[in-house]
Amino acid sequence: MRVELADGGALLTGRLSHRSLGWLGDHAVAGVAILPGAAFVELAVRAGDAVGCAAVEDLTLQAPLLVPATGGVVMQVTADAPDGTGRRPVRIHARPESEGEDGAWVQHAEGVLAPVGADPEPLADWPPRDAETLPAEDAYERIASAGIAYGPTFRGLNAAWRRGDELFAEVQLPESERKNAASYGVHPALLDAALHVVVLDRLAESGQLAFSWSGVTLHAQGATALRVRVRQLGDGAFAFHLYDGTGQPVLTAESVAVRPLSPADLSAARTGTENSLFRVDWTPLPSAETSGPARWVVLGERCEAVWPAEVDARRRYADLAALADAVDAGAAVPEAVVVPGAGGAPGDRHVLVDALELCQSWLADDRWAESRLVFLTRDAVATSPTTRSPISHTPRCGAWSAPPSRNSPTASCCSTATPPRSRRSSSARHSAPPSPNSPYGTECCALHGSPAHPPRTVPPVPSPPRERY
Repeated sequence: MRVELADGGALLTGRLSHRSLGWLGDHAVAGVAILPGAAFVELAVRAGDAVGCAAVEDLTLQAPLLVPATGGVVMQVTADAPDGTGRRPVRIHARPESEGEDGAWVQHAEGVLAPVGADPEPLADWPPRDAETLPAEDAYERIASAGIAYGPTFRGLNAAWRRGDELFAEVQLPESERKNAASYGVHPALLDAALHVVVLDRLAESGQLAFSWSGVTLHAQGATALRVRVRQLGDGAFAFHLYDGTGQPVLTAESVAVRPLSPADLSAARTGTENSLFRVDWTPLPSAETSGPARWVVLGERCEAVWPAEVDARRRYADLAALADAVDAGAAVPEAVVVPGAGGAPGDRHVLVDALELCQSWLADDRWAESRLVFLTRDAVATSPTTRSPISHTPRCGAWSAPPSRNSPTASCCSTATPPRSRRSSSARHSAPPSPNSPYGTECCALHGSPAHPPRTVPPVPSPPRERY
């Protein structure tokens, strides 16, 4: 979609996803699928077409763009108002679709659009005269050894030659993508394949990817095969001239600079998409007056490490079956059934198995439909970097999320950071269970002092600004 801006600029928006563009997954570096530089060139060329600019004078990639395996990426291409010469700054931003409107936009490329482009001569001789044939049969196996994995759509290099400081190649789209070629200026997979003769020639330097383009002019669109002529300019830069099967110009790039993509660049790109993977944060709740349930009972033996307070024998039952017998005999159905336990020794699966079996029995019995099962643990979670969380006390707290729910959750977990005061305390709050029914609707909370800390999903800490790669 294109939007005219009030200052004379233009905004183009769109969406990229593996589902709509199957070839996106066929371009991977160090095992990570990233959008090829050729696709950024296509976006810039399209922006130039929209605002009447015939050339991409300059385009520099600033950060790799990872397209998630599921969902998509929202794109924005902004072309500013023209200056006195007709040139327009252009910027390309992206944001994972899963982050919604609150997600941060990342600038992946910037450059300049120009009103006038190159006008090259047709290619006269083909194949090139007096040129050395380069082996291309196993080109992609050798390129993969340098960490750049091209899938079927990008494996378009068919033949290659060298003559002095010039390289030549023939590339074509696979049959499956040729029907889509007319939708692009130059299909990104085909334009990327035109660079592979350089990638192949520079394998000793760990594989090269284009990161800066200058003087790019599209002369014809919809090509399915190209003849490629490359001239080395020095300092990792090359001039590219692309032609169709009759020698007519398709695209000119006066300079394309290449360099290896480092693991740090990919790590930064991964970090930039982490907002779609929320983390758990134990957030303190505002103080509120809460009261425990009027009818509550305790299951199992006394666990002094978690709840040392004395409990009236009339409130304690050996197990759920004993409580069910008491209810059948006329006892009131409790509002809350508390299961205190320290969690067991590290690696003790029996603790979790016992808790799961209890949950299953609980959910299978309609007598407890209006009651709540509460697991009370100690030191099961760390609410801050300075809070201790021994792994030995964790399993039972995790069981609260294991059972399925009915119309509303019927299981909760409360974890304390330190055991309540001595069992000899006369304070009523130590002889009654902590209330899982807070006014905030939490089903799990950490009682590490005051206030309570329920878990909340929050975005990760923003990454520091990235340098250009």
